[in-house]
Amino acid sequence: MKKILDYSWIINGRKYNLTIRKIIDLTKDYFKVNKAENCFLSQGDPILNNIGYKPVFFDFETAGFNPIVAEASIFFWGVFIAEVYFNPKYHKSSYYRHQKVTKDGLNKPQIKYSINEKSKTIELEIAYSISERQRFFLSAYHNFIKQMSQREFLNFSHFLTMRALTTLDIKKYSKKDVMTTLAILVLLYKNPISKVFNTDSLS
Repeated sequence: MKKILDYSWIINGRKYNLTIRKIIDLTKDYFKVNKAENCFLSQGDPILNNIGYKPVFFDFETAGFNPIVAEASIFFWGVFIAEVYFNPKYHKSSYYRHQKVTKDGLNKPQIKYSINEKSKTIELEIAYSISERQRFFLSAYHNFIKQMSQREFLNFSHFLTMRALTTLDIKKYSKKDVMTTLAILVLLYKNPISKVFNTDSLS
């Protein structure tokens, strides 16, 4: 799969010249240099498993003054797809006594793809609709995200890439799930915030 890092993408009929290697290299370059970010006192890992209804919060291991953009990327990736598909599928231990989620609670993206080694392109079609529950949480968070500066939002892509590629062991993913992850990163890389957070589907 390493060779596809240098391939360009055609997703749902639209061509993207951005490669995954370029996205990874830009992200690595970003984190190599110490940068000042706007921070706030937060729980540090705002995934739905760590938030109760009252509201109450769990798991304060990374609590403290955290970058706003980091908190936003964690929440977005979790609600958008990780906590409704990748996490229940590849980290089932987090759903102990909630096995129903891992069996029939998955919101699975539908994809089909072909790889052209001659032209070094990946042609992929993806259909993924978010649920009412996902839409509710993303909408509730939207006003918070809109307060990020333009610079913070541009940096959002780096934090999102880091979250998507390092939280779980992507080498254990099925080929389709690897392609799904990479395609979403290409689709969302430095896109306008309204396109990212008002997305009802990727079809």
